[in-house]
Amino acid sequence: MATQQVTVSRAEESSYHLDGDLNMDTVMTCWPSRDQDIQSAKQQKQSMSVDLQHIKQVDTSGLAWLVHLAQACHSQCVDLSLSNVPAGLINLAKLSNLDTILPLQ
Repeated sequence: MATQQVTVSRAEESSYHLDGDLNMDTVMTCWPSRDQDIQSAKQQKQSMSVDLQHIKQVDTSGLAWLVHLAQACHSQCVDLSLSNVPAGLINLAKLSNLDTILPLQ
């Protein structure tokens, strides 16, 4: 079975949608401009919003990627919100004791 890639698209300024599988095969290359986007949000004094509604599959690598995203935002003093978080990701975060680190809604 072929791995579905994850795509990141900008909905509005500092607002993004993720679509596809967020797993060990996709996370390393899914958002090459992430750091620049965080820096841009910081310069514009905006928070970042990431909509996960169209994430079809997520594994521990995807969870770790989201933790790194949260840490990168935190280090740049940029608020991060995650919306439409899949139930599987919430459960995985709880099992990994990471549900307090991520802004899960």
